[in-house]
Amino acid sequence: YPCASIVSSIKKNFTSVLATVTRQENMLANLGVSSCPTNYTCPTAAFMSASGESKTLKGLVDYLKANLTATVSDLLALEASSGVADILEETRVFKCNHNCNFVVEKFADSKSDWCKNVLGAALQTSLGLWFLSAFMTVQCWLAALLVVRLRGKSKKDFVPEVEYEEEEEGGGMGEDFDLYQ
Repeated sequence: YPCASIVSSIKKNFTSVLATVTRQENMLANLGVSSCPTNYTCPTAAFMSASGESKTLKGLVDYLKANLTATVSDLLALEASSGVADILEETRVFKCNHNCNFVVEKFADSKSDWCKNVLGAALQTSLGLWFLSAFMTVQCWLAALLVVRLRGKSKKDFVPEVEYEEEEEGGGMGEDFDLYQ
């Protein structure tokens, strides 16, 4: 019989395909994400005995989510008496931002803060000090020029107001009023 090998192959593979389809329908019945397959109870008896619950996996997740939401609400109510609310809020923010974009945004923010704000302020302070030193240098040159230019006038026009007599040893106070010698 020429097709005997093909028929035996079909019979052999049919049982594995049937087992796979049965597993798939059991999983769908246990998950509860779609309608229950025909001739099945949702969840299956094997799942109920293993989990000890009469709910599907989606039903259990929804139940736990509702309990967790209630627990978070209860913990947030403790805000006045403890720091749990701050920790939960930071955890929620971290969970919501738990991706690479969060890290990239924080890096960009810190780079902006350091490169634009801190280094910009340091640059402005440095430039201000350089300008101040330039103007102070010009002021010193002008002061030196005025000292040299006005020195002759101060000696020529100086008239002592009062001549003091010499006290004990050493000169008296009114002896020499020339400030430039």
